[in-house]
Amino acid sequence: AERPLIVLSDCLVVDNPSGNPELGPIMTGLGSMREGIQLDMDKICSKFSTFTPEELARLSSLDALEGHSDFVAGRLADEVAALAVKTSTLKDATRQEDLAHFLRVVSVNAHTVPRARGAMLFFWLSMFAHSCSPNATYSTDQTAS
Repeated sequence: AERPLIVLSDCLVVDNPSGNPELGPIMTGLGSMREGIQLDMDKICSKFSTFTPEELARLSSLDALEGHSDFVAGRLADEVAALAVKTSTLKDATRQEDLAHFLRVVSVNAHTVPRARGAMLFFWLSMFAHSCSPNATYSTDQTAS
């Protein structure tokens, strides 16, 4: 079994008992742009700050669609990184570009893992074509068939 390159646990957007997600400063700052976002950007940006350069280097072979100006998630990544600096979620403003790149890698390659209440990035699994109409799934549930 392949081990994940990066684990982003406890980052799923979840509703509180009132039915609305609790929003941090980045998610609040995104306003209508947060529509459809499944991962809490405040938590992702905070986790980014804890990863070592070696951990982030593991992602160097994964696609980030850097050269695609029409990549909506890429523009969102840039906006989130700017908000992370503005809200001091990312303490080191010189890492804003690194964070934007990381968020692009996550948007292209991460797979939601409900058991981790977040997402994971895998090398081989990232090689599968991505689609809005997926025909395959990944499960960590031993009973899934």
